[in-house]
Amino acid sequence: MELGIRGKVALVAAASKGLGKATALALAEEGCAVAVAARGAADLERAAEEIRQATGATVLAVSADVSRAADCKALISRVRAELGPVEILVNNAGGPPPGTFTDVSDEDWLAAFQLNLMSAVRLTRLVLPEMRARRWGRIINITSLAVKQPIPKSGDKAILLKKGSSARIRPGQKELETVPYDHAEYHELWPLTNGVDELSEKVEFVPPAAPQPFELFRSDEKLFLMPERQNLILEKPLPVDINKPGRCERYTPQHRPLVAAGKKVNSYLLFFNQEGPKNWKNYRKLTGQITFSKPILGVIGHYQKLKDTDAIVGIEGFDYPVFMQREKDRGLDNRNAGADEQMAHDVITISPDRKTLSFEISSGPWIDQFRVIVQAN
Repeated sequence: MELGIRGKVALVAAASKGLGKATALALAEEGCAVAVAARGAADLERAAEEIRQATGATVLAVSADVSRAADCKALISRVRAELGPVEILVNNAGGPPPGTFTDVSDEDWLAAFQLNLMSAVRLTRLVLPEMRARRWGRIINITSLAVKQPIPKSGDKAILLKKGSSARIRPGQKELETVPYDHAEYHELWPLTNGVDELSEKVEFVPPAAPQPFELFRSDEKLFLMPERQNLILEKPLPVDINKPGRCERYTPQHRPLVAAGKKVNSYLLFFNQEGPKNWKNYRKLTGQITFSKPILGVIGHYQKLKDTDAIVGIEGFDYPVFMQREKDRGLDNRNAGADEQMAHDVITISPDRKTLSFEISSGPWIDQFRVIVQAN
């Protein structure tokens, strides 16, 4: 699975075994540099080495008791010094000793709050300023099934979260607000967390996940924007068709602009997949725009370059379709020299600051596609 987090720095608490260790392994498999923390140094280092051997990732083991404020502060400082600022934080901790309500002492309650609640509060407070400054961050809080279903002799975690609710902070706000889980809320957030600041109404974002068949995304009125590789460092120059601001409606395969090797990039595929009857004369004119958070480095519209770059910046193992096996129908349509202005062709315009891409697409019955390469953080 390609989650677009390759190269990010992740910290997982209580990661010497169980769910924490599994989470750290999954993040390492996605290409993160992972810091793992737990109280038992021997078990923690053993888990870290297993993850290194399994993934080849950088794994930093830091022995820490997250129920202690000083340990939390030292943990974040160590990760920052050796890996960089924490970009993904997974708050996780073991449960308190079991007991009935009347059996649990004041000391037990306070210890449970320090371990399960205050550890998350402190670690979040320590990483949040840098996440805000970078305009990117993920904080995942793992707690017990007791949140949704009471468990005998385990009462503390149920008050930490309320079933069906979460918290958020909007830009400019200082206070957290509680909101219900709502698919629409997350649907609106996906583009922002994947480097897309704004979409016009004619563009629909495909949430990053395991690759879905193109046939699930069909519309006569919209283009779909699908994130592909994220934070990829190019090992060699990448051929594109358009790499300068301005309007482009004609290019040739012989025109060979390049995105330089060593650049860190995100790639996105835009595609039109007609929903109605496949009529060769049924052209539709779609116009709209996309604003990215970073500059556009290039646009790939020629079918051969699309094919050649699938394995470099495309989703690994994904089968990119063509219409009736006609590869030439996959990319953008050039305006032929001397052709009438009314003839069907595609126009791409890149804004002077290179962040906004505008399109005028004449789409037929096939799956039109073009790829946008954007500078990564």
